[in-house]
Amino acid sequence: MTSLPMENLNQTSRRTRHTGARSGQYAINRAYFFVLLALVALAPLPLASNRPVLWGVIAVIIGLACLSYVLLLAWRGEPLRVGIARLKWPALAMGLVAVALLLQVLPFGAWFGWYRTLDLPAGSIVLDTASVAPGMTWLMLTRQLAYALFVFLAIQVLANSRRRRLMLDGLLAIVMAYALYGMIALHSGDTVLGMDKWAYHGMATGTFVNRNSFSTFLAMGTVIASVQFAGRISERSHQHADDGRIVGNAGALLFYGLSILFLLMAILATQSRMGLVAAIIGATLGLFMMASKGKGLRSAILVGVPALALAGLYAILTSGELLFDRLLQTEGAASDRTGLYAQVLDMIALRPWTGWGGGSFEAAFPLVHQLPVSADYVWSRAHNTYLALWSELGIIAGSIPILLVAAGFVAIAIRFRGSRSRLDTAPQAAAIAVTVTSAVHSLADFSMEVAANTLIFLAILACGLATIWQPIRQGKP
Repeated sequence: MTSLPMENLNQTSRRTRHTGARSGQYAINRAYFFVLLALVALAPLPLASNRPVLWGVIAVIIGLACLSYVLLLAWRGEPLRVGIARLKWPALAMGLVAVALLLQVLPFGAWFGWYRTLDLPAGSIVLDTASVAPGMTWLMLTRQLAYALFVFLAIQVLANSRRRRLMLDGLLAIVMAYALYGMIALHSGDTVLGMDKWAYHGMATGTFVNRNSFSTFLAMGTVIASVQFAGRISERSHQHADDGRIVGNAGALLFYGLSILFLLMAILATQSRMGLVAAIIGATLGLFMMASKGKGLRSAILVGVPALALAGLYAILTSGELLFDRLLQTEGAASDRTGLYAQVLDMIALRPWTGWGGGSFEAAFPLVHQLPVSADYVWSRAHNTYLALWSELGIIAGSIPILLVAAGFVAIAIRFRGSRSRLDTAPQAAAIAVTVTSAVHSLADFSMEVAANTLIFLAILACGLATIWQPIRQGKP
């Protein structure tokens, strides 16, 4: 009987421990994949989680999930798939935002002449903070940290290329489910979660209440469907005559094609003008990005012509008449928004560096609000996310979240140029196109300030970011 040398036994033992550790980490990441997917799936349900108490609940859940994930890995002696050192610059940037928000709620107001007393019937309130609504600023600080932890956890979990593919399909399924509910609710009583609507009657709002926010949610699903549809056709353009039939491709094409049509129908039912524009821009960009990975012009024609023809046929056959009527009635709305933006710019000019406090727009805007901007409404939002950030956080701190997303966009775009496999290019194209969709809609609305939209956006963005640190050649966990 021959025996293995001791050195070989030690190597075999180390290999066995390593394989066991990797399989253990795989199980952990798979479990937290479903945690992330569940968060995105449940966030739209209670009025798109667009309420302060729901923001707090989501922040607590994300914080606990992230903490338990790190503790589990530490207990098993496992490293992070993407180490902290590799995330130092994004972490530093988010740290600066957190510091800026923290400074806004510290009692430094008297130093800058902001000390003031409000006399109310029930007594007096002393305000000595930069923020005119300190409670909302604390809440925004909690929310921003939660979003940062969500991206951190998602990047770790989505290091596996198969999970990136499953995440995109899972997110599309979630959007499809809410779109279906929105259409059913619209045509069976026009309600929100069984309650009578208090706004946007006759328009699809799903569980969101606000039609524009719902349209952004649907637009992100449309982008995913377009990218996946184009990716399947791009694969066919590479097929050799001797390769045989691609198994399951026809069914996938049918599913993604029908998803595009149904989601466009739901967007039209919201009657959101900017939602439709953002969806078309993002879906078209994602479609042609994936087509570019095929065999040149042939692939682009194979992808673009059927998709555009289906979209045109859809627009003719479905009930988009009310939206098209609204497209012809933009003059009054544009005038009102122009006046609003001018007054928000006045807000920014009054405090360009410190801002009025995170989440404080509703409390601060009355200081500059005047005609011709309508006094019949309570302007709780700036209807422009960029102006909202600058007015609340100041120009410097308010620009950091924008620059962070822009940096991620550029990094993913650079990696996309050199990527070849659909397991990398699909999440990259989806992340890029969804960022464009969100950026366009943020010019005229506050959809990305709604938690349900932010979470699905960050999940798609994380799919693209994960390919930068963990492309498909990496291992399994």
